[in-house]
Parts: sequence; structure tokens; C-alpha cells
Amino acid sequence: MGEHTLRMPPAKKHPVRHAKNSASDRESYLRQLVQEYTVTKHLNAKQEILANLGNFAYDPMNYGWLWKLNVVTLFLDALFNEDRLLREFGMGGLANICLDPRHHAYITSEPAFLHSIMACLYEESGKHTKTMLVNSMTLLMLMIDFSSQQVILTPKLQQRLHVLQQEYGSAQISVLASLFLEDYFRETQRNKGQGQTSVL
Repeated sequence: MGEHTLRMPPAKKHPVRHAKNSASDRESYLRQLVQEYTVTKHLNAKQEILANLGNFAYDPMNYGWLWKLNVVTLFLDALFNEDRLLREFGMGGLANICLDPRHHAYITSEPAFLHSIMACLYEESGKHTKTMLVNSMTLLMLMIDFSSQQVILTPKLQQRLHVLQQEYGSAQISVLASLFLEDYFRETQRNKGQGQTSVL
């Protein structure tokens, strides 16, 4: 599928946050971001901080610190927020951070996590952004392995992907849905057919 990592929209600069270059300063900065995110009551600040964390999740150098700070749970929790931008940034952050094996294993460890990612695809159009759909489909494809395929590759998802492919009205969504169907559901059908043949 090529390059899967996703860049978050650039966040506005926060007056009290200044990233540094050294490892200790980077960890301290990330810890400060997480603390600010958990205590602030201002939606705009939460959006900016989560977008920042999503951008840090793009760089493998930060995986260890993000794991230590449990940032993946912030991304997952954001999927349940009423604000569309927080959900969008949460989904994008997951699509970046899941390239780390530890985070990938964590996200696939609970079917509920995968269901929360899939739920975006079934929402009414006014409740999500196009970017959320792109991130959701990309993330699900990155999540598919032997342990998760039965949770993800369901007839319900296949039917929904056909709808997105044909009716959503976006070339990007249509192409990505087509790729999802071609790469995973046809392969699943072929494997089932081979299994039935071998039994016979």
C-alpha cells in the first residue's frame, strides 16, 4: 500500500510549550503535553495538543516515550469524543503510532478498540470528516493480522466499504475503499474457497 504514516494538520503554537532537541527535553515536553491535555477544559487547547501528539507519533524516535506516557489511550479515548476534530486527530494519531509493534499489539489486543475504529465508518456523514474516514480505513488495514482479521473482516464492513466505494462522492474515499476490498476481502474469500476445497 506504500507509505501509510499520516501527518496531522499543523497545530498552533502554544505559548508555554517549547520543544527541545535532547532526549530528556523531548520526553519532558511530551509529558507536559499529556499533562496539559488531561487537565485543560478548553476544547481548542485539547485539539492543538492532540494534533501535536499525533505529529510526534509520526516519528519512530518518539515511540518509546509515547508508550511510556500511554498516549495511545488518549488517541483511543478521543474516538468517543463529541468533537469531530478530536476524533479526527485521535484516529490519525493511531494510524501513525500503530506502526510501532508494541502499540500495534496493544490496539489489536482488545476487540473493543478495533470496534471503536470501525464505528467511524458507520456514522452519519455529518458526524465525521473525510479525513476521519481515510484514517479509519488506513488504520484498519494496518491492524489486520492473524489475530484481528476475524474482528475486522466482517460482512458488515464489506457491505459498508461497497457503499463508500460507490456512493460517498469522494474519489479518495472510493479508491481507498476499493483497495481495502481488493486487498483483504477478496483474499479472505480465496482462502475460504481453498479451505473448502481441501476438506472435500
